Formats: sequence, C-alpha cells, structure tokens
Amino acid sequence: MQETPETPDTSDSPTTLENPEVAYTYGARTIIPAAPGTIAIVLHCDYPKNERPTIEDVSTHETFVIAWRIVYGYVPTPIFIDRIYGDDEMTWRLRLPDGRLTWPGVADYANLDEAKDHYLQDHQYMWDAKRSQSTAAELHAPPKPTAPPETYEE
Repeated sequence: MQETPETPDTSDSPTTLENPEVAYTYGARTIIPAAPGTIAIVLHCDYPKNERPTIEDVSTHETFVIAWRIVYGYVPTPIFIDRIYGDDEMTWRLRLPDGRLTWPGVADYANLDEAKDHYLQDHQYMWDAKRSQSTAAELHAPPKPTAPPETYEE
C-alpha cells in the first residue's frame, strides 16, 4: 500500500492577521527595491482657496524612487528618497529614459509641461466643483432671519 502525503486541514481558516497565511491572503505589505535610477517627478498645487489655481501654482520636484510598496489588490506606491509634501497634497509621475513622463496605467505625457497642464486641469476641476456646490447651497439655503422692526411706545 502506497502512502500519500498528508494534506493539511484548511476547513477552519485562521481569523487573525498575526498568522502569516492570513497576512498573505489579505495583502501584507511588501517592499521591493526600485530599479537603480528610477526618477519620479512630484507635482504639487498650492493656491489660495478663494482663487482658481493657475499654472504658476503648480510646482515640481524631481526625486529618486528607492522602493515600491505593494499591497495586494492595490497599485504599487513609490517610496521616495526624500519627502517634500504630505501624501494627500501631491501626486507623482515617473520619468522615462526618453524624457517622457508616465502615470502608470492612467496617462503618458510627452514632457513635463504636458503633465503639469493635466495636473492643473484636475485641480481646476475640483476648485470649480467646490465653488459650484457652495453657490448651489447658498441658492437653496433658507432665508436668514431678520430682526423684527423696533417699535416705540410713547
């Protein structure tokens, strides 16, 4: 009689993230080194809230990508050699060897100016949307109460 290797019982799945099998299943973060010389362009748009953003409000910073953070089910996120802005205040594009820029899986740009224009359009769209929402809210708001007229008793 030939013996077969024992198959582990998987009917009861683990319930804690401390178990490596669960961490793998649900997407433990993995950090992998970036290819040497991987350059990212960090874009940032800083403008007064009461003024629509212009191209002068868009700044750029070139930095190296030293690694990629990969979480199962998500797009890889670059880890930069330096940190200029908070994560919610910027975006990034990769510089390709021929000078073009790419936003992987979303858009490719012929040059930095084209990438800045696209980034500015996104911020202008968000600014316009917020402004139209606040204007619409003002139009539909109930009238503000007014003080009753003063009466004089003689």
